[in-house]
Amino acid sequence: MDRQLISEILGEAQKKSTGFFGTFASMLFNKVLPVDSARKHIPDISKRELKTALAEAGEILERGDEEDTVTAIVYAGFSDMNPALIVAKMNEDESAELMAYAKEGLIKQHTAEKALQKVIIMRML
Repeated sequence: MDRQLISEILGEAQKKSTGFFGTFASMLFNKVLPVDSARKHIPDISKRELKTALAEAGEILERGDEEDTVTAIVYAGFSDMNPALIVAKMNEDESAELMAYAKEGLIKQHTAEKALQKVIIMRML
């Protein structure tokens, strides 16, 4: 996935969660902060189970993606205030590859990893 598109999606999610996003904050979040990523393989999961876990952990995005891909915003990090973009791709063997992207500031909160953990926990419940 394109880093610019990831930054835009995360910027919109950050604006939505905080309600305040001035020009300086927008520039800092979109241009300066690096995008961190994490990856997770989930064996033996159906697309329906995956969508349910993503919906319970966050908010599924409707972006007209490919048939076997689901994207969602999951808030994680300190007080669940940092957005992470999760892109889940279903495999033919009923497994899924999840990739999480999040912006990290000076204090690393491991938002991408924590967002993936939230999805896995929701699947177990």
